[in-house]
Amino acid sequence: MAITALSVRPRSYVIQSDRGSPDPTIFTVRSLDLFEFSEIQHGFRGQEDKIDTAVMLEKYLTKGLLGWQNLKDIDGLDLPFTRENVRLLPIKIVTEIVNEITGT
Repeated sequence: MAITALSVRPRSYVIQSDRGSPDPTIFTVRSLDLFEFSEIQHGFRGQEDKIDTAVMLEKYLTKGLLGWQNLKDIDGLDLPFTRENVRLLPIKIVTEIVNEITGT
C-alpha cells in the first residue's frame, strides 16, 4: 500500500465533537511540511532546554490555521478570524486542530 504524503493545501476540518452537528464550525487548515515542523520544534526551547508548549501551539496555529466559519462568541455572535480571537479557542479544540495540522 502506498504512503500518502501530507498536503500543504488548505482544507476544511470539523472537530470530532462537532461532526454530527447540522451547522458545525468549519476550520480551514493546512499541514506543515517537515521543515516548518522542525523550525517550530527547535526554535522554542526555554530555560533548561524545556519546550514552551503554549508558544509552540501558537506557532503551529499561526502557520496552519488559516480561518474559520461559524465560530460563535459567548453571546452567539459570529467571531471573526483574527490572531487575537485564536487565543479564545479552548485548549481541547486547539490540541485537536494542531494534531490535524501536524498529522499526529
